[in-house]
This record gives sequence, structure tokens and C-alpha cells, in this order.
Amino acid sequence: MTARFLSLRFAVPAACIRGAWVPVVWLLVAVAVSGHAQVCHAQAAVFAGCGFFDTPGEGAKTVAEHRDSGFDTVLLETHFDATGAIRSNRVTLVDGGAWVGPEKDKQNVLALVATIDRVEFWFAGWSRRDYDDLRKVKASPEATANLKQNLALVKRLGVCGYCDDDEDVYDLPLALWMGRVVQESGLKYSIAPYKRPKHWVPIVNEVGVDRIYYQSYFPRRKLDGWDQLEGQLWAGLNTDDDTVEVVREKFAAFGKNPKVVGGFLWSSGIIRGKRGGDFRGYADAIEAGVAANVARLAAEAGEGAGQPSACGAAATE
Repeated sequence: MTARFLSLRFAVPAACIRGAWVPVVWLLVAVAVSGHAQVCHAQAAVFAGCGFFDTPGEGAKTVAEHRDSGFDTVLLETHFDATGAIRSNRVTLVDGGAWVGPEKDKQNVLALVATIDRVEFWFAGWSRRDYDDLRKVKASPEATANLKQNLALVKRLGVCGYCDDDEDVYDLPLALWMGRVVQESGLKYSIAPYKRPKHWVPIVNEVGVDRIYYQSYFPRRKLDGWDQLEGQLWAGLNTDDDTVEVVREKFAAFGKNPKVVGGFLWSSGIIRGKRGGDFRGYADAIEAGVAANVARLAAEAGEGAGQPSACGAAATE
């Protein structure tokens, strides 16, 4: 996971909130374009790394610190192999439609699902391996069937969606295929653009995505080629660079854009270490900046401010 920048608008179906086009400057954006999307009540997300599964004690620590963190979304890093199995950096987690990883990791996922509104898995990042292996999966009916079984298991665990964080490969036919496979499993499909907007826009238009986590940590990066789409926008910052005070100041500015209804931060490990574990401070800083927009959009959609997330289904595993 790294970060970059973009200006765009998103088209959303009637069930979502529409708005006029507004250029977005220095933002990481997420857009809800699912027909079932709802305005969540906290609107704050944080990315976590693969340490959730691979570092002893990390999973339980992540669950504990988000019980009252103010974040309603946590994204956990996973990967794929050429057989369609889902893995962490070190071990296979899901294969053959069953959880085959450490039982403590499964219990930590279930606990996190029970703790916050939305848990997503994300893949790719600054690596070619996931997409190299997904090409092999796509070419193999057996591996494709295995992948679909494994995604169905992830759904039964109560995980809300899968986020494509491709930052290196940009294979559009493969990305479109993967998006459809994820959605067919019942999971939501989100993306985290890093660069090459012309790669991502067809995914938004042809597959439809639940959120776009737009990486904008380097606002001086030159941007071009994005179509102008309408929809809800989320802004995001890197806590390695920004203190709570800076995040609060920037989100106060972001909130002046009427379409910015939430935010995300990179990353939970940095907040715990470099920033003294002040999760609540960061979540409050985001929420303060976007609260007026969230309330307005909830009223327009006819939803109460406390309406549960669209990903509130209980785990069945």
C-alpha cells in the first residue's frame, strides 16, 4: 500500500446519494456505487498490514484497540497463490473452501467482524505476485473454482469485501475478471488506485465497485486521464506524515467539499507506534471534518444517522 492522487466524479445508482461534480484536490477518495450502499455512521477507515496474521499477538491487539477506536472500517492484508488459495505473507489461510490457517487467526477475524461495522481483506500492493498468480488461477478451471469457494468462505466469516490495491501490474482484463468473481461470491469489491487512472475507470464503469480508496499522500504528483464521475468521496491521509492535529486541520478543509463523507488512514501500525496509539483522536479528527456532509447525505437518503452499515451481517462460520 502506497499513495497517490486524483480528481474525478462518480456515477452512482438511485439508491446512493447523487451530487454535482466537484474537483477533488489532495484527496484519497472512496466512492459507494453499490445499489445497497448506505451512509455509515462513523465514516472512518484504517488499513492494517499482514501482521494481523503473521506477527504473534498482533491480531488480538488489533481487535482490542478497535473496540472503542472510532473507526468503523478496518482493512486486512491478504494475498493469493496460483491454486486460488488465500494466504498471508507466511501461511495459507483459506483453501478448498475451508479455513486452514491457525485457528487463532480465524477467531481474531471473527472477533474483529463482531467489533466494528466493516472488515475488508485487501491484496496486491507494491508487488506483482498476486496478479501473476491470479493469471494462473484465471487460466485454470480448477483453481478458479477453488478461488470462488475460498471467497465464499471469507463471506461466511462476515468479511464485507475485497479491495484491489494493484500498484504495479495494471492488467485490465484480469482486474475486471477478478472484480466480477469477488462480486459473484457475495462480497463487495473496492479498489485502491495508486496511479494510471485510465486503468481504473473502466473497472468503476463496467464492474461497479463499492468503494474507491484513492491514494493521495503525494499531492504534487501529476494526474491526468480520469473520467469525471459522480458519487460519494472519502479523503485519506498517511499518519506517518500527519499528526492528529494536522489530520483534523486537513479534514476541516476536505469537509468543505460537500461530497466528502468519510476518510481513511494509513496505517494502524503507524498509529500504534509512532503516534502513541491515539486511534480515537484520529477517528474523531476525520469525523469532525465530514460530520455535516454525512448528516446531510443521510437526510437526503432518508436514513437515520445511526443506520447500521450495509456490511452488518453476522458471521456464519
